[in-house]
Amino acid sequence: MLVYVTGCIIGSLITLILHMDIGNLSFIKKDSTWITLFLHNLYVNGLLVLGGVLLGFPTLIILFVNSIITGFQFSQSFLTGQISELLFGIMPHGIFEIPASILSAALGFQIFGFIYTLIFSKNNTSWDFFKFAKKCVLIILLTCIAAMMEVFVQLYSTT
Repeated sequence: MLVYVTGCIIGSLITLILHMDIGNLSFIKKDSTWITLFLHNLYVNGLLVLGGVLLGFPTLIILFVNSIITGFQFSQSFLTGQISELLFGIMPHGIFEIPASILSAALGFQIFGFIYTLIFSKNNTSWDFFKFAKKCVLIILLTCIAAMMEVFVQLYSTT
């Protein structure tokens, strides 16, 4: 969570300090379907989880880059006067997508912690597969809801 907040702050500061104004942002992807968004976000969340196998570095990098982009979008919407578009376009699905990403990252770090303990600790350690599977199902559900909201709430808000 600290990484995500830090990335958002850094993205916002970069945008505000450099006064990077690229014009109006488009928060609506009319050519995307909920299934394509779901699969893309599920792929990213899978990378966050599996990044734990590589000492958590991929997980950390993906989470940090995503948070910098989020901070950039917040600042850019502020500079261009698109706060309401941001709130209605991104926030409804972000309520589900951001927790899914954070949970995915947490699972990635748990995998790293398990591997680290397995290699360097003399204590026996075990992996609770069912807890892991439940969290994976929750990630899939949150990602699915976020994708549907991104498409259907945005369509509703533009009509």
